[in-house]
Amino acid sequence: VQSVKTSKLSGPWSRPAAHMSTLLIHHPQYAWLQDLGLREDNEGVYNGSWGGRGEASLKDYEETIGKAKKAWNIWADIPAPKRGEIVRKIGDAFREKIQLLGRLVSLEMGKILVEGIGEVQ
Repeated sequence: VQSVKTSKLSGPWSRPAAHMSTLLIHHPQYAWLQDLGLREDNEGVYNGSWGGRGEASLKDYEETIGKAKKAWNIWADIPAPKRGEIVRKIGDAFREKIQLLGRLVSLEMGKILVEGIGEVQ
């Protein structure tokens, strides 16, 4: 650990990960990240609305689990053909952005683009 702290390396690999992601969103090579709606600061939880900007509390967790249970009850009451149509539309939305999402997977996981696209597919 000490050798990392005193390293003379420079460049993006010497910066904290959070700082690196902030830099990527504005770098021309990665401008496509904005096409996915990504910003410098992105919420990480969706429970009917976006949230999750830091450490979650027990109250946040319980609220999200409660909303998930309510959503499941609504989903379970929808007839199977209608649920299938909704899932098909979600798949269509993924396929519309398959190249961008594949690039994101590739960037995040260090995979080649074809593998990133394959994961999205």
